[in-house]
Amino acid sequence: MTAPSPQREWRARCTGVVLAGGQALRLGGIAKGLERIGTHRMLDLVRAALGQAADDVVISANADDAVEWSPTLPVIRDAVPGSGAIGGILASIDATDGAVLTVPWDTPFVPASLLRALRETGELHGAEAVLPT
Repeated sequence: MTAPSPQREWRARCTGVVLAGGQALRLGGIAKGLERIGTHRMLDLVRAALGQAADDVVISANADDAVEWSPTLPVIRDAVPGSGAIGGILASIDATDGAVLTVPWDTPFVPASLLRALRETGELHGAEAVLPT
């Protein structure tokens, strides 16, 4: 994979999607992405990384209070509740124009450079999906 350009003109629109689902059974049902690492919530760290690679950012979540997590971000709800991460991805594809770049909200250290590289690779090759290996 080639190194992405730090500043470039993208050909296609891309929406960054914070996948904020799951029941967090191992954590007693708490919303993982709202937990803090130092002074920052995991949600905010993921949002910042996506913001450096995508044209806009949304949250994919079904929780009733999801609109309160980050009031400036639109919330996309699954068409089929309980369908897991794939339901969030499909709902995001249906609700947005162009490509989607998805990141689970409990991966706060995802590098923005990786997200830009994934987007660039998808554009260069006209890929339906791009996965890091």
